[in-house]
Amino acid sequence: MASFLASSESPQPAGFVSVGEIGVSYVIDPQSLHLYKDVTVGKDLVNESTSKKSAFLPHQETKWKKAFCSWRDNGMYQALEVLATDSDDGPSAKVAQLLLTAYHLVNSIAGRFYPHYLLSPLELCEKYSTTDDWDGAIAKLICWHPEFDWIAITRQDDSIEVKGGLSYGHNREIHSCVLRDSRQVGITCLQWRPRSHAMLAVGMESGLLLWNADPSVMQSRLASSLLRYDRYPGHVPVTSLSFSPDGHFLVSACPVNSAMLIWDVTLGVATPLQRIGGGGVSLVSWSPDSLRVFAATPSPLFRIWECNRWSCEKWSNLSGRCVAASWSPVGEYLLFAMEGDHCIYYIHCDRSQQGSSFSATAVKCADLSTYTFESGTSPSGGVSVGGRVQSMVWDSTGETLAVILTKDSPGHEFVAILHTNLQSGIEVIPGGFVRGLVGETPVCVDFKVTAEGQSILATAWTSGRISFSPMKGVGTSGNNIPSSLPTGLNRTHLYSLPTEQS
Repeated sequence: MASFLASSESPQPAGFVSVGEIGVSYVIDPQSLHLYKDVTVGKDLVNESTSKKSAFLPHQETKWKKAFCSWRDNGMYQALEVLATDSDDGPSAKVAQLLLTAYHLVNSIAGRFYPHYLLSPLELCEKYSTTDDWDGAIAKLICWHPEFDWIAITRQDDSIEVKGGLSYGHNREIHSCVLRDSRQVGITCLQWRPRSHAMLAVGMESGLLLWNADPSVMQSRLASSLLRYDRYPGHVPVTSLSFSPDGHFLVSACPVNSAMLIWDVTLGVATPLQRIGGGGVSLVSWSPDSLRVFAATPSPLFRIWECNRWSCEKWSNLSGRCVAASWSPVGEYLLFAMEGDHCIYYIHCDRSQQGSSFSATAVKCADLSTYTFESGTSPSGGVSVGGRVQSMVWDSTGETLAVILTKDSPGHEFVAILHTNLQSGIEVIPGGFVRGLVGETPVCVDFKVTAEGQSILATAWTSGRISFSPMKGVGTSGNNIPSSLPTGLNRTHLYSLPTEQS
């Protein structure tokens, strides 16, 4: 059986960089695809030989103050370690050592059922982050602001840079601000608060930070912009966040805690929602219609919560844990992919019915098994693409799905573009492949839909470059249609330019 990808447009050879997607009914000048300015993120600003804490002036602290600070920033386990390793081998150190021994014993028993319980917090962050090469990436995460022309970028040193003024149409310089905090270590997820001017939520190893991040106001933002640091006992690290569409609530996930937390953003109060089984919650996503929350676990099991009564429907006996999930624009369909599986599946929710109305089974809609495109321009005579899903993002128009494959998959240097048709049911159609510069592979992606309805794909590459590619329908408004059309391009496809012209 031929691969689903066989119907895709052939990938461009090395030396070409993808610019954007040509519209359906006409051909446009490729230069008009450059709607946003590419940006490049530098390597760590913090010297590799020094830690974040060493940047602060040294001072003497009592063991109890050290323990309190460790508990506040990193949890009870780190506080016990501080007490247990104290040079004064007194009663407090012996009690801490006994408690640590008991903790390790309980953890080892739990680890027989859920091996991820034996991982360190940073190892949990790396394992359950949707970012490829999370520990080594120059730009770990990117997140578009839903309304403004801003994008938040997590850098290798765990600082966050928010850039604005990226559109060429604004004819102004790119402006940015940088967010840093000593507790901001091991960032795993970012999300802007809907219907809010500049609130950015950050999930990380030690909890949750809320920032006020407006790049148009100041060039450098430190603690004065930090709105709140939230931490819930036993709920670290935070590996996934999702706001409700109205912005009133925020759901957070921790892979070693079986409860997901629903935060009242204004009050800073968390309500745990817990179910037995699964070993934790690794990935969460609030549906665009506000009615449901998807919650994946580190096991082959996920739940879909109904937000009126907060009851849930369990989906088990999967081929692997869920590694990626995306809702359709109105919450009618849920696409998801599983670890070790090269297929994408969907679940349908009948919105005309009351109560639980999901389809009885998940349906396969795309098989991404490896396919080799014959290409005379390739030294090997062909380009192979396909494999398992690392992450995927569905744009809010419901027309374009961007997929990054795992690093051991052929064609990992491409972002696979699939088109979706929701007019009658759901149809997934192969599109093409976004390619970076020579030697670049994609780290993470995110979509933004402009006020004109144009979908812009932002891609962070291993070099630290952030590229912006307009997708499907570029120039569909009358104002953007050029008066004279170039010849030689007569079909819808992802347009690429030689590297020296890009």
